[in-house]
Amino acid sequence: MVKLFSIGKKIREMRKEKKLTIYELAKSSGISKSYLSKIERAADPPPLSTLYNIAKALNSSVSDLLGEKPQGGMISHVRKNEREVITRGTSTSKYLYESIANQYPNRHSEPFILTIPKHRDKKLISQHDSEELIYVLSGMLKFQYGGKTIYAMEGDALYIDGNVPHIGESCDGDQCVCLCVMIAFNSK
Repeated sequence: MVKLFSIGKKIREMRKEKKLTIYELAKSSGISKSYLSKIERAADPPPLSTLYNIAKALNSSVSDLLGEKPQGGMISHVRKNEREVITRGTSTSKYLYESIANQYPNRHSEPFILTIPKHRDKKLISQHDSEELIYVLSGMLKFQYGGKTIYAMEGDALYIDGNVPHIGESCDGDQCVCLCVMIAFNSK
């Protein structure tokens, strides 16, 4: 399991290595300086889309921010108990991001399992400079994209431009589990 402190610490280290001020990184990643400061202090765990934007601004990857150690080669076999997990939310309303390709080096996509709880305290809108595939594994997803609302059920898939503000919620009284893949527009 990933410790949130290590993510913030890693972001700060990488920012300083690149000789960027917190203001410069905030501006290039499209988030506020105060929010970036909270992330670096582990006061506010960021959603994966925010980590993606920070990684892109650092010319890096989410894997690097998470401190994942690629094993080399051209195959990644990540067992269920080896997934890097990020939790976000309160103890009664946590949602989970589980990295499922964290051992593949220099990948051009970020595949993960997203578990959305049945109740969420905050509605956090995502926006990132990538395309995204969302495949509903279980539950029902209420997905707001731009001005549209789409209901996706188990087996349904969405493919979106991540630059458009979007948010997903569980809407059938149970959690919703999705396979998500963020795909960079411009590969390294």
